[in-house]
Amino acid sequence: TQSTGHEKVPLSEDKTKRDHFLTLLGSFSVAMLATVTSDNQFRARPMVLASFEDNGNLWFISHAETPKVEEVSKDSRTLVNFMEGQKYLTITGQSRVVRDKQKIDQLWNEKWKPWFPKGKEDPDLCLILVISEEAEYWDNTGVKGIKYMIGAVSAYSVSYTHLRAHETGRN
Repeated sequence: TQSTGHEKVPLSEDKTKRDHFLTLLGSFSVAMLATVTSDNQFRARPMVLASFEDNGNLWFISHAETPKVEEVSKDSRTLVNFMEGQKYLTITGQSRVVRDKQKIDQLWNEKWKPWFPKGKEDPDLCLILVISEEAEYWDNTGVKGIKYMIGAVSAYSVSYTHLRAHETGRN
């Protein structure tokens, strides 16, 4: 049955919602990555999504010498927002900077050359891994979109709390 409002369901416990979440996530190519500044404010910028994992973790590529990398290094709290048409997805989690040449090689896409002219060999390249803790999505496409337009809101929330304890050692 379709519900309205928000639900918090661990992805591992609801395959249908997890599969829909992953399908939605795969439909996005750009996100707004928000990090926390030294004065405890949010700063967001558009980022190309390099890859995502079945557990909801996200990979972004960046120059190492940037404010976002400095911010993630000091405060790992991160918010990632996706939006396209009538589809919306938001993920909160903890980020960390990863300097792994093999992973950069695996994720590299030549379309990124305008931002990284030296290519994947650039010594200033790094990855930002967002370890997802909680995600929410709103999919108002198709029949759901029609219901949305007449006032029925379809929103789902999935919890990654089990990942937080496993991946970051924090509760």
